[in-house]
Amino acid sequence: MDYFRLLNLDREPFSNSPDPDFFFHSRQHIQCMQKIELAVHLRRGLNVVIGDVGTGKTTLCRRLIQKFSNDDKVETHLILDPYFSTPREFLSTVAGMFEKHKTGNGTSDWQLKEIINKYLFHQGVDDERIVVLIIDEGQKLPDFCLEILREFLNYETNDQKLLQIIIFAQKEFDAYLEDHKNFSDRINLYHVLGPLSFRETKSMIQFRLEKAIKGSHSPSFFSFLALRAIYRATEGYPRRVINLCHRIILTLIIQNRSKAGRSLARFCIKKGSFEQPKKWHPIRIGVLSCLFLFLLVFALIPEHLRSLIPLKGERSEFALEKLQHDKEITVIKIPIIKVPETKIVETKVPEAKVPEIKIPITLGQMTTIKNDTLGEMILRVYGVYSRKYLNIMIKSNRQIKNPDLIEPGQVISFPAKPCKIGTSSLKNWWVHITTKERLEDAYRFLKINSGKVPKLAIVPCWNSREGLKFMILWKRCFTDEQSAQKTLKRLPSSLVSGAKIQAKWAKDTVFFANPVF
Repeated sequence: MDYFRLLNLDREPFSNSPDPDFFFHSRQHIQCMQKIELAVHLRRGLNVVIGDVGTGKTTLCRRLIQKFSNDDKVETHLILDPYFSTPREFLSTVAGMFEKHKTGNGTSDWQLKEIINKYLFHQGVDDERIVVLIIDEGQKLPDFCLEILREFLNYETNDQKLLQIIIFAQKEFDAYLEDHKNFSDRINLYHVLGPLSFRETKSMIQFRLEKAIKGSHSPSFFSFLALRAIYRATEGYPRRVINLCHRIILTLIIQNRSKAGRSLARFCIKKGSFEQPKKWHPIRIGVLSCLFLFLLVFALIPEHLRSLIPLKGERSEFALEKLQHDKEITVIKIPIIKVPETKIVETKVPEAKVPEIKIPITLGQMTTIKNDTLGEMILRVYGVYSRKYLNIMIKSNRQIKNPDLIEPGQVISFPAKPCKIGTSSLKNWWVHITTKERLEDAYRFLKINSGKVPKLAIVPCWNSREGLKFMILWKRCFTDEQSAQKTLKRLPSSLVSGAKIQAKWAKDTVFFANPVF
C-alpha cells in the first residue's frame, strides 16, 4: 500500500514529479508567471527564467503549459532536453513539432527554416494564434541552437513576433548570454527564481498537504520546531523541502507516530543528504561570554591578591589560620595510616587484528565535453546538488577557476563521499537497468537515455567482494515486487534486455549516492 493512504491522504503530497496541481503560489513564482503570460499575449518574443537547481522552474513550466492549454488562441510546444548534436537535428525537431510530420533526409537546413517560417506566418497572421516554444534545461543549449533561436526571433510582422520563446535554465546559462550578446540583447523578460522564505516554506508544506487530503480536515504532521529545522536544512529550496518532508513522512509511518517534532526532523536531516547551516545557539553564546568575562576579571586582579585565591587540590593554611583566629574551633588531628606499597604488574593483552576495509577515496574521473555543467554532474553522480557537494568538488579540483563555466576537455575528479553504509532492514525492490565499471560510462549512459527514461539515477556503491561499481537504477524503490515488475515491463525495448529486479545487497555495501534505502 502507498504510504499516503495510511495517513488518510488521497494522493502523495511530496512527490518529486513536477505536478502543476501542486504548484505553490509563492510571491516570486506568481510574479514570474504573470509576467510571462503578459509577454506571451503581447507577443514580445524571448523570455528567460533563471534559477538554481530545485527552485521550481520545471513545475512553473508545467503550470504555464496547463494554463495556456485552456486558451484556444495559444499553442505550446515543449523541448525537455535541448542537447542537440547538429543544427539539422534541432531544426528537424522544431519543424516536426510544428508540422506534425517527419522531414526527409534530403531536406536542407534552409528548407526546414522555410517550413517553420511558413507555419508561423500561417498560424500567427492567418489564424491569429500564438505559437509558444518552451525549452527546459536551457543551459544545455549548444551555441548553434542559440543562433537558430535568434533567427526564429526575426520571423515577425511590423507589430509582433511570430514565435514566443520561453527558456528555463540554471545559472550557468548566464555565461552563455554573456558570450552571445546578439542573442541576450533580444531578451524581453529576464526573471531570477530564488529560494523561499520561512513563511513561504511553511505555507508550501501546508498547501501540499491540503491538496492531498482525503476529507475536510486540515492535516498537521509537522510541529513548528520541525518546520524550522526543515527550513534551516533546506535553505528554502522547494525540491529539497519536498524530499526532506517525504523522508520525514516515511519515518512517521515506520515509527508509528502521528506528528513530527524537532528531534525526528533532525534525525531525518542527519540520515539524509541535507546540510544544516551551523549557527551559534543563544545559550552557548551566553556561556562563552560569561567564561570570557571571568578570565578577563581574573587577569585584572592584582598579583598579591590573586595569591590568596586557593587553587584546586591545595589546602590553604592561611584560610585555616584565619578561621581559627575568627572563631574558636577544635582541630582534631587524625593519624595517617601508612599502607605498604604494592607492585602492579602490567600484562599486555595482544590486540585482535581487525581486517581493514579499504573504501575507495575517489569514484573516478571524467573528461568534460561540450555543454557539460558542474551542477548537472554533481546532481547525476551524487543524486543531489548542494553547496556541500559543490565545495567538495572545488576543493578536489583546483583547476576549476569558475564553477559556472566548465571548459570542454577538463579532467574532473569525483571524491567518494559515503552517504550510507550497510542496507536498510525494510524490504524494498529496485529496477536495476545496468551496471558500469567506470563513472564516465555510467554518466554518459544516463545522459543519452535521460530523454527516453527521465527517472533513472546513478548509484555508485562498493563492497569487499565486487569492489567499486556504478549501477543505473530506477530512481524510486518499490515496497512490493509486483509494482517493480510492472515498471520493468514498461521500459523501452533497448533497456529491457539487461534490466532486472534488485532486492538484496551485500551487508558491507557502501553507497555514494542518495537513493532512499
